[in-house]
Amino acid sequence: MSILTIQERIQNAQKLGAERVLIRDALCTGDGLVVRNCANESMLIPAQSFELFSSTPVRDWGPFDIADDGSYIYWPWMDLHLDWEGLNRLRSIEGGEQ
Repeated sequence: MSILTIQERIQNAQKLGAERVLIRDALCTGDGLVVRNCANESMLIPAQSFELFSSTPVRDWGPFDIADDGSYIYWPWMDLHLDWEGLNRLRSIEGGEQ
């Protein structure tokens, strides 16, 4: 798990000028995964999008980690890393783009 607070992650992203591509936080819901970047933009990746990786419902994916710098989300039990752009592509592939 990240040792940085959300505020520290945002400050680091601002220093790098990368607020739109670094992940601030994320939350699994029954509908999918809601991810916010450090510019406070959010996207919903529909649950069915994750069927490419696992038949386990996204709400049961268990804990995930966000890299300290916000560069990716990591699910240890699948050894899966997805960055902001990868999540956005996944959302687009499955037609979930809003």
